[in-house]
Amino acid sequence: WVQAEEDARKAAEAERKANEERAAREAADKDKVEREARAEAKKREVKRRKEIRRSFRKLADKHGWDEAQVDRVCNQVDCDAIDAFVAAAEGHGDDTAAATAAFQVIYAPVAI
Repeated sequence: WVQAEEDARKAAEAERKANEERAAREAADKDKVEREARAEAKKREVKRRKEIRRSFRKLADKHGWDEAQVDRVCNQVDCDAIDAFVAAAEGHGDDTAAATAAFQVIYAPVAI
């Protein structure tokens, strides 16, 4: 019976180790999936920001705004604010004076 107890203890220990190893693998897999999801989300966000800046620069070219000012806005203003600005400025259509006046409002905080 001593041998049976020893065998049972060894079997329980082996099962415990196997469970710990499986749990560690599952945790590592979960971490990997989460890292990949965060990386993919970051890529999508970078792409979205590039698209917003591209739209802003296209609008700037259309209305002939100063490139240095446009660069400063692109580098210092939140992309969501730029996106909202682009949507509003596109509402002015071809009215360069109105669009430029709106541009001066978004540029003013970073002009310093």
